[in-house]
Amino acid sequence: MALLQVLLPEGERRYLRDYGILTLPLAQLNTVLAPMGYVIVGHKTRSPDRFVACTDVHGQVERYGLFELQRIEEEGHGI
Repeated sequence: MALLQVLLPEGERRYLRDYGILTLPLAQLNTVLAPMGYVIVGHKTRSPDRFVACTDVHGQVERYGLFELQRIEEEGHGI
């Protein structure tokens, strides 16, 4: 978790492609992060040079550019 927080400080959007990341098992990472109260959110960008190929739970590839580590809010309670 500490390494992830260095790469993606909570609440800051980053282009992971700028760090050499070309592919990311986004759905699988979020499955591991959810019990710790976190999720990585991918955002679309207009620059194809910054796309990272991300896999979803079905193995389909979606391309995102900006990524952000966010806390998951509990239902009915703000964290």
